[in-house]
Amino acid sequence: MSDRDSELYQAILQRRSTRRYDPRPLDDGLVDRIARLAPEARPLAEGNAFDCRLVRRAEKEDLSAFLGMYGALVSVPHLLVPHIVGGRHALMDLGFRMEQVAVRLTAMGLASCFIGALSSVEGVNRRFGLPGDAVVGAALAVGRAPENPGSKAVNAIVRGVAGGTGRRPMDALCFDAEPAAAGDPPPAWDAVLEAGRWAPSARNVQPWRFVHAGDLLDVAVLRRARRYGHQQAYRWFDAGACLGNMHLAAMSAGRWLAIDLGEAGRALALGDQDLELAATVRLAAAPDEVS
Repeated sequence: MSDRDSELYQAILQRRSTRRYDPRPLDDGLVDRIARLAPEARPLAEGNAFDCRLVRRAEKEDLSAFLGMYGALVSVPHLLVPHIVGGRHALMDLGFRMEQVAVRLTAMGLASCFIGALSSVEGVNRRFGLPGDAVVGAALAVGRAPENPGSKAVNAIVRGVAGGTGRRPMDALCFDAEPAAAGDPPPAWDAVLEAGRWAPSARNVQPWRFVHAGDLLDVAVLRRARRYGHQQAYRWFDAGACLGNMHLAAMSAGRWLAIDLGEAGRALALGDQDLELAATVRLAAAPDEVS
């Protein structure tokens, strides 16, 4: 069996954002399993003060903290609210951990959707009793996808309107370092980069670019993207989600994604694209405790 046939890898590719849910809450045992996912996820920046609040019965006021008056129109059974206080690369770390959670939920047959928090930081922190300097980035709605055809159609339509259904082709994302030109990913990276390509991003910006040189790969993000509007910082949460998918893809093949954040934020020029480095990664043997 190839790594692409594994249940974990297929969950990466199959996950889609769900906007409408079966209103019935999940049973308590399953909710307890969900609560353990975030603490068990691999961290991106060791030592960050990470926590994740589980809202077992999400209320309209919980959604309104993120969405304002539109929160009254949204109904989700459960909500995960991750946050980091202080620390390094907080938004990228949050995206990295929570995308792992989202993929694990898909493997469990559950639906999820990220709900951005960057435009409502104070209200979110106040609603959930978080410290004033807590960084959330996005919450994760959790439940079961509806079974009736009408609700399934609504989810498909909303994804299409939000631009969340398509992905850029790999030849628009992957580049050789020398010369600085578009190129196919090396065979060893093919499945890992395909997983990264399918990561979710705010407004489906897909800010990531991959620059490979020998055994190393730079994961960079667009410095500015029009669709982010006034919330350009989402690029870091989205970069973390991309790295989260890449990590899980490497794990599904029995490998480990070694991630170096030492030069994160360094400017990169790639043709006419203005980029910032998120991380430099390489494929390594899996540590004994995860192999």
